[in-house]
Amino acid sequence: MLLLAIFAAATQTWVLRDCGRGLFSTCAEANKQSIGWIKAVEDVLDISHRTSSVPIEGIQAISIASFVLLNMEGFTRRTKALFNMALNLSRDLGLHYLDHPSNAQSANSAQTEIGRRVWWYLVATDWIIPAMRFNGGLQGYYNCHPRHMLVRKPLNVNDEDVIDGMSCIDQPLSQPTTMSFTLQRLRSSEISRRMVDRTPLMMGRAGGPSHDVVMDIDTEYQTLLNDTPPFFSMPVADLTTTYQLSPSRAANIAHQGYMLYSLIHAQRCTLHFPYFSRSFADPAYASSRDICLRSARLVIQTESQLENSKTAATRYRFLAFLVAVFMASIVVLMDLCYDKAPCQQEQHRGELAEAIRILEQARHESETAARFLDSLMHILRKHKVLPPKRTQLGWQVNSFRVG
Repeated sequence: MLLLAIFAAATQTWVLRDCGRGLFSTCAEANKQSIGWIKAVEDVLDISHRTSSVPIEGIQAISIASFVLLNMEGFTRRTKALFNMALNLSRDLGLHYLDHPSNAQSANSAQTEIGRRVWWYLVATDWIIPAMRFNGGLQGYYNCHPRHMLVRKPLNVNDEDVIDGMSCIDQPLSQPTTMSFTLQRLRSSEISRRMVDRTPLMMGRAGGPSHDVVMDIDTEYQTLLNDTPPFFSMPVADLTTTYQLSPSRAANIAHQGYMLYSLIHAQRCTLHFPYFSRSFADPAYASSRDICLRSARLVIQTESQLENSKTAATRYRFLAFLVAVFMASIVVLMDLCYDKAPCQQEQHRGELAEAIRILEQARHESETAARFLDSLMHILRKHKVLPPKRTQLGWQVNSFRVG
């Protein structure tokens, strides 16, 4: 089952440079196979679930399959069903109490450490989902309560160091490892969980959390940014020399740094968006407007930097980053229509043109990106904002006009 899920992920993220391997002649040929591999995972899962217990490798397979499906279809019922199945099976396997005193003898085994990684990946995903589709707290909830688990956080160690009998090998967070991104993502998800805790459902239906709560949560995101290890913002060459990493591992760390910053900026943008729109009528929310707009700009800048780094040919396959760019575009567009200052207009036009260029480039590799671009162009026309003209050199920024 795990191999089937890996095949699904490989074919879903297959890009032009991979065609040189000779396995597929075109990206489209590879991408079309992904849904078939997902169906194969579901079929094997159905049989094994009815006839025997599903091992940890099966839970890993379901987790991968749900992630692939999320990027292909969005957070559909099918995606949620797979993810919830992974959570339920992980509890059946006892992953939620791996560090209970009764399991002390196996605490330092490789199998237990892998179990911690699987469990906390699922928990972080469960917690982070409300932040990624946050709409003022409406229907925000999670399934994994901290008091209903007894599992230590994964160690900050490289994969090759996970062996039976390991002890006292945990690296400081300032040292890059293959787990660095996962641990930072987990910290981000904890902020998302606390946001849900402070936003009861009744408040969600009344318009979301108070502005004071939003600012408190934003302070936590700012602290996370301040505490992020510096290696996540270093170029590959500096990572190689400073930390004695191989070029491939340094490239992975650099790519993960872009992903991490894009994720956090998108979450801050989403957090402040309800008050961003209100700030046009009420200056009391000006701080949310500033943070939301700044975060939107950073999302676009980070995506542009990632493209220039040449480290992530598969970035357009990930739904979260396409959603982030689209939402950042909406924020910039709203501010463009509101702020008539010439200096701000020029900056907004450049940022919006860059976002359109990113989505235009992504539409050839992602149907979701194509839909986002079409929606953005429709919104531009609806608000009488003439889109930039496309030339051989790119998008012509000065052609933007606000009606």
